[in-house]
Amino acid sequence: MTDLFGYTFPDNLACAVCEHVFAGDRISVVCHDQDGGLQFLCGASGHQPENAKIVGLGQLAEWHDLKVLPALLHPGFTAELSDAGEWEILDTREES
Repeated sequence: MTDLFGYTFPDNLACAVCEHVFAGDRISVVCHDQDGGLQFLCGASGHQPENAKIVGLGQLAEWHDLKVLPALLHPGFTAELSDAGEWEILDTREES
């Protein structure tokens, strides 16, 4: 189990990552989807969906220091790392 964002997730939780994070680039955008899914992105624009990778959260934790990510991130919110190195939390919930 992995504790992240104030929640506990199974290590085998499938997470979407961009090809750059998969290759070892820093995580600069984290999305905690409303359905509980997690996305870890580098923050660059122009990513193609077909280049995304799916990895287990436990595997991602072996590649990246997840302790540097925001301490709290509720479902439906996204965190973006600012140029100043601070996490900015955005409400990305869809209205129903």
